[in-house]
Amino acid sequence: DEPDFPPWQTGEEMAYGAAPAGDLVAAYTIAVQEELAARGYNVGSADGVAGGRTRRAIQRYQSDAGLEVDGEVSLGLVNHLRLITANRDIDLDY
Repeated sequence: DEPDFPPWQTGEEMAYGAAPAGDLVAAYTIAVQEELAARGYNVGSADGVAGGRTRRAIQRYQSDAGLEVDGEVSLGLVNHLRLITANRDIDLDY
């Protein structure tokens, strides 16, 4: 008998209709690419692949924002970009 591994360890789609882990990485990457492009960073195309241009754009953004520079897509980077966007879009004129 083979042990039962969670679906994310076997490459199968996760239970209950959730997206496979690879889809989540691509979604985070697209979100980062779109947010960076909106700020004028050259990421190439927002295709969900963290190629050389995307990694260099992430590094430049991280450096500009005073973050640790690693050039990697992460949930923390997505949240930072979205927090900055949300704050930028808030109208505080009463």
